[in-house]
Amino acid sequence: MDLMNRVFKPYLYMYVIVFIDDYLIYSRNEEDHASPLRIVLQTLKDRELYAKFSKYYCPILTLPKSTQGFVVYGDASRVGLDYVLMQNGKVIAYASKQLKVHERNYPTHDLELATVVFALKIWRYYLYSVHVDVFTDKWWLSFRETLTVVLFCIFIYISEFYCILAYTSELLWYF
Repeated sequence: MDLMNRVFKPYLYMYVIVFIDDYLIYSRNEEDHASPLRIVLQTLKDRELYAKFSKYYCPILTLPKSTQGFVVYGDASRVGLDYVLMQNGKVIAYASKQLKVHERNYPTHDLELATVVFALKIWRYYLYSVHVDVFTDKWWLSFRETLTVVLFCIFIYISEFYCILAYTSELLWYF
């Protein structure tokens, strides 16, 4: 992280953010993105650092409008939790969480609910006081008849949001 911070010091927070061993190049729109991307790649080349192009994907993130509703798509696997925050069909943010060793033993429905909870927690400042549709590919999450204490607590947390938990057979992943 220290190396990348030193390499990108002139550009930090102008259009580059460094995360541990990764960096994010951002811009206001797609047209403005080419110049910062060229500068970052040239900087890496000048320092004889090489990027792994298999890691490059180009989600175009947009700024949210606080008065409009959001859509969250979430999914869980035995490896991790993935979620995407969208508004008006455009990606606002995406996130994932790698599962710890003991979390890999959790039942599928607990992992799917954990996806919903984590998404609501990390994006809570966007999501309070606006309508949120949360989509999952597990149909049984939209109606649970038997609740354990843990599930009851999770549903209490979810109820703090103006949120609808719904099923979709097709999750649209943008990363």
